[in-house]
Amino acid sequence: MKTINSPTDFARCVTRFLTSYLPGERNLSPQTIKSYSLALKMYIVYLDSVIHIKPERIELKDVTVETMIGFFLEMGEAESISPKLITNDFRLLRLSFVMQCWSILRSFRTVSES
Repeated sequence: MKTINSPTDFARCVTRFLTSYLPGERNLSPQTIKSYSLALKMYIVYLDSVIHIKPERIELKDVTVETMIGFFLEMGEAESISPKLITNDFRLLRLSFVMQCWSILRSFRTVSES
């Protein structure tokens, strides 16, 4: 049972994605991982400020095509954000679905190994 202060499945998945998958399995540079981290932080801020899901309550089920489209539309309306940044962040956040699938596959492996 999850306690009040325990991390959500999203938080655990993001942590594994940034600390294990990207540097280990994808062998990405620290700078590229930092870019992924920034894009995910911007998405989390969007979920909090627009969708009204507090960061500590975000679950993987909240990462949907609809929330991502809304996020990119919101970014496109921000005059201070360049189209190149939006394109880069779309590429990065699209990979968050890879993160979600990776987490699910890892959980299946853990269950089957038990």
